[in-house]
Amino acid sequence: MNNFGLFVEFLDLLWEKKCSQQYRLPFQSPSNRNFSAKLVGRNYVWRIARKEPCESDSSYFVKFCNNTHHFTRELMGIKHIVDIASRHAEVLAPSLLYSDPDRHIIVTSPLGGNSCADLLRLSTRRMTASAEKYKELHAGFLNVPRWLALWQEETRNLIEQKCIPLYKHDHTTILERIRRKLPSLTLYSPSTASRIQNVIGKFELESQNGVQNSLVKFGTSVVVHGDFSPGNIFFHDGKIGVLDYEDLGIGPYFSDQFRLRYMLTQCRENWRYSPQLIQSLIDLLWKPVTLYEKSYFILSCLQWRLNEITACIDGHSTLSGIYRKYTLLKKVHRNIDVLQGML
Repeated sequence: MNNFGLFVEFLDLLWEKKCSQQYRLPFQSPSNRNFSAKLVGRNYVWRIARKEPCESDSSYFVKFCNNTHHFTRELMGIKHIVDIASRHAEVLAPSLLYSDPDRHIIVTSPLGGNSCADLLRLSTRRMTASAEKYKELHAGFLNVPRWLALWQEETRNLIEQKCIPLYKHDHTTILERIRRKLPSLTLYSPSTASRIQNVIGKFELESQNGVQNSLVKFGTSVVVHGDFSPGNIFFHDGKIGVLDYEDLGIGPYFSDQFRLRYMLTQCRENWRYSPQLIQSLIDLLWKPVTLYEKSYFILSCLQWRLNEITACIDGHSTLSGIYRKYTLLKKVHRNIDVLQGML
């Protein structure tokens, strides 16, 4: 059997492991020792390594999407970024090697280089900062706004086609997502849930007053990545590449930069990272200035923090989990205070 046949056979075994919910440990099949797999991200993202040297790439990037819509968006995003990379030398793109629409499996080649998250880990206070990695990180971040502008320009036709189930990332949709998290939060902190309910109720009234309202006016619609976080951004030889397109959607042009800004702010509050380095990277991103941008950013932060709180409520009862929920609630109350000041 050729290498690809062995790989597909191994992929079938990995699929069975995923279906049995035994997907968190490194996996190697006794009957197929040519490959080994390890979970490297959320949403069943695996890296399959070829154990024997060969002429082609020695590893694969495998993603099990949760449903048909996620699979469709992921596949569409990969195809578009491959097309963009063929016309723009500064863009990194993986090769699409295999896709299975029935089981929602997508296999690509790795992008190469280092992810932004990996480079950030090298800046811990306990380690000597690497000048080379520091330069790579800053050079890469200078290309982030260029990549986003290029992506938004090249994907304009997707909005007109309306054939792909894209997420919405506007004020109204964010408010709906926040409201869906309130029942779980009410069981843990009724007072916090009540404050959030009052604030989002006022914002919904503002949105009904017309699109010209400075708080909720929806700007020019563009296709946004939806999960523009350090783990999905890669830098290599002055090029930038992005993975994980299952949350593609329509939103304001600054939506992705705000997502990255939020993730970096979380890193800055972590003692493992250098706050000076993190702040220097945040300063390179879009800063919310207008009332509309500020309200959008704070509402987005509130949504993301509620996601983290509900995850803690559902999955953690340890002392560290309790402390995590407490610190997140403090941040949520600060977000609410800012929102109330805008109304």
